[in-house]
Amino acid sequence: GAPWTLPLCAARDRWPNVFHFRIPGGRQFSPSAPRCPPSASESSRRPRRGDPQARPVLGPHQQCAYRLRRGGRRHGRGHAPAGGAAVEVLTDIGFLVNPVKQNLNMETRLVALGFLLKRVTKFLETAGEVRAHHQNTTARDVAKVVGQVLACKLSHGLVCKLRSRYLTRCLIPAAATRNYSVRVAIRGRALAELDFWIENLRTIAPRPMQSHTRRADYVIDCDASDSALAGIVMRAPDDGLRGLEIRRMLTARERRWSSTLREMTGYALTTRTLAQRAQLRGTVVEIVGDSKCAEIIFRKGGSQAAFDDETGDLLLLEALLDIFGDAAREGLEVRLRWVPRALVQHADDLSKYEDRYDYGLTPYWRRRVL
Repeated sequence: GAPWTLPLCAARDRWPNVFHFRIPGGRQFSPSAPRCPPSASESSRRPRRGDPQARPVLGPHQQCAYRLRRGGRRHGRGHAPAGGAAVEVLTDIGFLVNPVKQNLNMETRLVALGFLLKRVTKFLETAGEVRAHHQNTTARDVAKVVGQVLACKLSHGLVCKLRSRYLTRCLIPAAATRNYSVRVAIRGRALAELDFWIENLRTIAPRPMQSHTRRADYVIDCDASDSALAGIVMRAPDDGLRGLEIRRMLTARERRWSSTLREMTGYALTTRTLAQRAQLRGTVVEIVGDSKCAEIIFRKGGSQAAFDDETGDLLLLEALLDIFGDAAREGLEVRLRWVPRALVQHADDLSKYEDRYDYGLTPYWRRRVL
């Protein structure tokens, strides 16, 4: 569908407040110039009453902008209540407008930017209070911190989910009893996440509004079996690295892990090994695997599953943090691409190969030695 534009507070010397959203059916509201019917001064001639051109046929997006300009459908110009036309249009589209929280007043500055700065200050105050009483704080205050961190995902990306999983686990007792007045203690990894946001919220670089996908410099096919992890470098600028095989046997503890966790551990192993063999700063490393669950974990920023009772770690999250941590230290971009099993069969065969280290002498050399 064509873009719809809703200039709610347009004026000559004031900033227009513009909504940008998408509704079911494929229609999109975007901050572009409103396509309103031309005024009489802009027309080549003034249409007379009864002339078919006096009321041009408008599309849906033009009707919205025109009604906002006229002050609504049931009110004439200058007779609509404050914000009545905007509320009317949004209600007709299907949105529920909160009359208490709406802000439809004309402003001389971008309200969203000032609001964002206030939110940062408010978050640091709330997080500082929770940090001061981290041994005995309410679940409601922790939920406020988690909610404000996740609200920054649009501007800061996956780091908001990667660095809030342990704080979210602190809310499990409150969510189970539906009582957020219970007291909780923040320790270990959850406390580290809280300290991370207090120290780094103002310095985390916002992600670009439009991210462009570069062609990968390195492509690694990876797979994991119930006995080993394996990866093969399929593309590399250096011919000496092309075809490099990376492999490690699983420990007894790792053999009991789920297939997704073994796959994620293999991705971390291949990324770390490649970083030791080549200079990867400024490059793009693409991991190719056949685990659909791993692709979802990459896209959503971790998982609450695979909790280790002995160490208190979210194992899937820790594997993903290892991958992104190595990428941040080496200055590279890492991404995951899912493919069917048949396209990484050579990596699958390498992961299933088991070297029994059963070395011996052939009969010829045994006769020579003995």
